[in-house]
Amino acid sequence: MTSFRLVRPALRLGGVESLVCLPSRTSHQDLTPEERRHLEISDGLIRTSVGIEDYEDLQGVTAR
Repeated sequence: MTSFRLVRPALRLGGVESLVCLPSRTSHQDLTPEERRHLEISDGLIRTSVGIEDYEDLQGVTAR
C-alpha cells in the first residue's frame, strides 16, 4: 500500500480524495482470522475509494 503514488492509505473513509485501506487491519481487525475468512476478507484484500481527483490523474494510478 505504501507504493501507491496518488492514492493514499486511509486512516478513515469518507473523504473526497482517493484512498486505500486493508480491511483486515482497519474495519475488520477485531474479527478472528476464521471470521474474516468466512466473510472472504483475506489479509491481502485492499479496499479502494475513488475520490474527486481529475480523471487524467486517476487514469494512470498504479502501484510502483
